[in-house]
Amino acid sequence: MKQEPYFSGTSAAVIFCMSYANTNTEKDLFYNAPTAYERRKDMKTGRLFSKAERRFGSDESFYIFRMEMKEQRSSEKQVTERMLDLLTGILRKHKLKISNDDLVDLVKAEDSVRRLSEKDINCMQTALFVSLLRLLCDAGSRKNEESLQLYENAVSTLRSFRRAQPRRRYLELSSLDRYLRKTDSIYGLCDEETQNTVKGEICEFAEKHSIDELDAAAIYCDGRMEKKNNRAAAVLYFISVYLPAFLLSLSSFFFGAGPLCIFLFFPLSELSKLVTEALFCRILPSKPIPRLKLEKIPDNAITAVAVVTVLTGNDGWLFEKVERAYLSNRDNNALFGILADLPDSKAAVSDSDEEILLSAQSRISALNEKYGNHFFAAVRNRSYSSSERKYIGSERKRGAVIDLANYIKDTGDPFALFAGDGEFMRSCRYLVT
Repeated sequence: MKQEPYFSGTSAAVIFCMSYANTNTEKDLFYNAPTAYERRKDMKTGRLFSKAERRFGSDESFYIFRMEMKEQRSSEKQVTERMLDLLTGILRKHKLKISNDDLVDLVKAEDSVRRLSEKDINCMQTALFVSLLRLLCDAGSRKNEESLQLYENAVSTLRSFRRAQPRRRYLELSSLDRYLRKTDSIYGLCDEETQNTVKGEICEFAEKHSIDELDAAAIYCDGRMEKKNNRAAAVLYFISVYLPAFLLSLSSFFFGAGPLCIFLFFPLSELSKLVTEALFCRILPSKPIPRLKLEKIPDNAITAVAVVTVLTGNDGWLFEKVERAYLSNRDNNALFGILADLPDSKAAVSDSDEEILLSAQSRISALNEKYGNHFFAAVRNRSYSSSERKYIGSERKRGAVIDLANYIKDTGDPFALFAGDGEFMRSCRYLVT
């Protein structure tokens, strides 16, 4: 078949390489890379798309390419030459028609010969689209029967890949992902965004120090990867907040404010802080907070959820709230309960204390009998406060959380009442208030 020249002014050497790439030898499956000149021009996805649209855009099925173009155009610059050449060879070998599973298997075969980098794997979806466009442009016009068949194969392949959402299968190719799941017990529990952030930091570290990604991952898992120094950003933030406020308050002195300019500094610094933070949020990229993606709480992460309050005796609604929280989050490794102080008093022990404690104990016992040992109530003793001149819960909520943490660690028991399974409570690793 006579091929239409891909670019005007293409040299005879380039035409020879393109013709050689169409041969069906086994070694051409992975190593039929285009010339440097062709590669530079070929990476322009918009140019490829326009050329393919002129030839095949009259067909209604071309809408699938338009949809994919909108999604993949922003990722064009991340496409690596190796992945683009690899997928181009595979698609040419199979005449543009291949399933997701077959493609992953063939890429695995190449990975076993020479390991793919994380960048190669991340750009696989975009590289597939660009490879299809590249080969469609090589195919000729839709008037040719063979070209039309290649176009139909490309549409079929693109549709199947959009339905399959192959991103999860691509993770099977990532040796970095496999290494982290095997070495780091926390990595496998994180959500996809957190995992991508971790892999991105490792790849950045490997590129910066010119080392292998797996070596960088070993350094990360050992905790030897240096943290980014944000001292310069902190200094810039400090200057951006306080320097404008200082200059404005100083200028007010020369305009007759006199000593009052000192008092202007504080409201001006607050205004400057609001403006600076708004600008920083718009200009600087945000970093996602690491998150775990758990269907249930693992055995090594038993969690207690506590409502911190003051019990007065009329607290039935509080125990109902704790019950609703459990019903919304049933888990064998979760505890729900009340962390409470007794009302302030002039004496260490008040006449109403016994009634409050008995009420709390009976309600927790009823919940544990109904649902199992998933509820607790911890009520602290009072201590004398010289500033308040009465007996109160020491340090209020902060003190209550510290006392409960000490109880869990079995280093103290400051409670007038602890209702529930004490051994289960002491096995907790996390506390949510």
